[in-house]
Amino acid sequence: MAKVRKVLSEMPRTKIVSEKPNYLHVEFTSALFRFVDDVEFLLDEANTLHFRSASRIGHSDLGANRKRMEEFRIRFFQA
Repeated sequence: MAKVRKVLSEMPRTKIVSEKPNYLHVEFTSALFRFVDDVEFLLDEANTLHFRSASRIGHSDLGANRKRMEEFRIRFFQA
């Protein structure tokens, strides 16, 4: 989880809302309209990192959540 926190600290408009030893709840805020997306990270017993991202409002984010999580994945494996 230390590596997850490190990668998140390098990403813009990111705020850790809740933290446990194997869990993080993070808010990402969009630059233009200031929409907030909730992202959860869970590290399971097999040391596998799971994450989910959800927009708080709207029906479509035009792929912003997916793009952000792909960016996270790339940064995570490069760190």
